[in-house]
Amino acid sequence: KVEAFYDISCTWCRVAKANFHKALEKLVKAGEIKEEDVELVFRAYVLHPEVPEEGGDYKAAKIADDDTADWDPLKNTPIHRWAKRVGMNFNFDRITVTPNTW
Repeated sequence: KVEAFYDISCTWCRVAKANFHKALEKLVKAGEIKEEDVELVFRAYVLHPEVPEEGGDYKAAKIADDDTADWDPLKNTPIHRWAKRVGMNFNFDRITVTPNTW
């Protein structure tokens, strides 16, 4: 049984979930385990409880998180690189609102 604490708006959570499934697939193909023997349970986790019900300003939040005024959603950051490794692409430049996930 694997329990994962997950916020649906968390990009790192999405990459981790994709990596988990990739590793599971590899183990199943190698005959190490049977997929039906693995129980994956997601538990809700609110990453940013301070976000108001209507959501917040995404760019302002990222600037505060990164502690930089020149935050650029298109730059080659670790999350961009890890996402590409699992076949994902995040379009941060299209996000305007940080969602409230509670």
